[in-house]
Amino acid sequence: MPLYDIICIIKPTVQRPQIVDILKRTGQEVFKSGGIVTDVTSYGTRQLAYDFKVAGEKHSEGSIVQMSFLVAPKVLDDLDHSLRVDERVMRWRFLKQVEKPSLKFIQKEEKKEERLTLFGSFAAGQHGR
Repeated sequence: MPLYDIICIIKPTVQRPQIVDILKRTGQEVFKSGGIVTDVTSYGTRQLAYDFKVAGEKHSEGSIVQMSFLVAPKVLDDLDHSLRVDERVMRWRFLKQVEKPSLKFIQKEEKKEERLTLFGSFAAGQHGR
């Protein structure tokens, strides 16, 4: 399964619990299809480069969120449809990542164990004298 990012620009009038609902429903669709959500990032409300016209409304700001996930390419059509019918979402874009995600938490644990081993040998008086 390839790694994808989805960047969503949500209407600035949408409150945080509703943004969480959008991300939760998107994540649930990923899980139902056998995928894995690897990261969720919120960039807050930002000034847009140009005004977006959505359903007769004009918006110069938007809340920007990003979700990374591993999923089969065919699932993107379902995600696209669910975002298209959600009136709270102004724009979205799927980006396919070239690299697989690194499991940072595992790498951090390995490094921690290496440091403990290194410092443990010094503490035990085995420092090469």
